[in-house]
Amino acid sequence: MLINSDELASPDVFNPLPILTFFKESGKGFAIALRLLLSVAITLLSIGAQARLVNLLGRPIELVIPSGYCEFGGHPADSELVSRAREGIGTSNQILALFADCKELDDFRKGNRPMLDNHGQILAQNQKGQLRAFKGVSRPEYIKNMSAQAGYLPDALKKADARLKQFPWYQNNENLGLLATDSNGLYVGLLMTVTDATGRPRAIVGVVGFTLVKEISITINLHQVYRSTPDLRGLLARQQTAMASFVRANN
Repeated sequence: MLINSDELASPDVFNPLPILTFFKESGKGFAIALRLLLSVAITLLSIGAQARLVNLLGRPIELVIPSGYCEFGGHPADSELVSRAREGIGTSNQILALFADCKELDDFRKGNRPMLDNHGQILAQNQKGQLRAFKGVSRPEYIKNMSAQAGYLPDALKKADARLKQFPWYQNNENLGLLATDSNGLYVGLLMTVTDATGRPRAIVGVVGFTLVKEISITINLHQVYRSTPDLRGLLARQQTAMASFVRANN
């Protein structure tokens, strides 16, 4: 099924809307403004893990949900998860898909767990509230320019931190910087602290993957509960695998 981007805002068609709102055209290059919408890390998600199409600026984009995750939005128990995602993301990005570990999501829906440990989303990046194409820009050029703008992250985090403090579940965030680049995209790490269902601090590590497909800037975000350094390494490896599948499907 091909879904037009105009339908994404409809509550009946949840093909939603990184964590980062980041780009701005300036002269011949890009001045990329990064606004890290961290609450995405709290987004708890899903429904079946099947690839589907959305239409963005007349371009069919295939949404490939990472292996082991299920998309959400249509189950009655998902409403709180969707609401939390919308709070954190705001209007800076367009949600295309929200997803979570399939087993965790099933347990959440059955009332057997209060929160999800492993979750993520796919988003299209808006510029000044509108989705725009990077016309004439190749993926290698995009990755190079985005990587060069990694220095914007500290300021972006401060802005995001100030905005997110209005929500009772948010505590703070930490920029882990640019973790890696490959032929498919670039990957930024972040660590944030939120409040769990019992009111205790909960550390969440995230890897935000940026890519360009069909001249559309897309991010794939993966988050999980943080316990040790290997968690970040493993999450980055899963993110790169997910990004490779997404790019391959849209080449």
